[in-house]
Amino acid sequence: DIAVLVRNHKDAARVQQALARAGVPAVAAGKQSLFATDEAAELRALLLALHQPADSGRLRAALATVLLGLDAAAIAALETEGDAQRRHQGQCLAWRERWQHDGPLALVTEVCAQQAERLLGLLDGERRLTNYLQLGELLQEAATRTLGLHGQIDWLAAQMAGADEGDEAQLLRLESDAHRVQIVTLHKS
Repeated sequence: DIAVLVRNHKDAARVQQALARAGVPAVAAGKQSLFATDEAAELRALLLALHQPADSGRLRAALATVLLGLDAAAIAALETEGDAQRRHQGQCLAWRERWQHDGPLALVTEVCAQQAERLLGLLDGERRLTNYLQLGELLQEAATRTLGLHGQIDWLAAQMAGADEGDEAQLLRLESDAHRVQIVTLHKS
């Protein structure tokens, strides 16, 4: 077992990125709110696009996220390539139906499964997938208390606005319990 002790969470992130660039798998036990992550904002963008599937601006915003992974050229091409636009709109309608019938966790799991190979190829792909799935679980719980799709989007926006790293329920999960270098702050150790 190997651990790296650091002074703060910012140092932990830097050490984890350096180890990843060197090909050394590592996990950082951080103290960051799940709702303050890029993944929360990306998931919200996707839900907004699914809530209003006719809004091409929201569709493009969702397609531009790391979760869905379209680059600027592919998004710009949607203006001239009607088939691609219709294909993406059709996928969004299918995802919206999945969200309505089976809940947000089923939707997030399906999207993550479809994008897993590409996401896991990213330097922080495992961390991102873990965050998306944790958000899906929390949205599923919120779905029992909120009304409809719009209520779930509002709930997520409120959680993002009130992100609190001191709230244990909002903390990031470790992305893996496989054999990895553990990066821990002196305080946490």
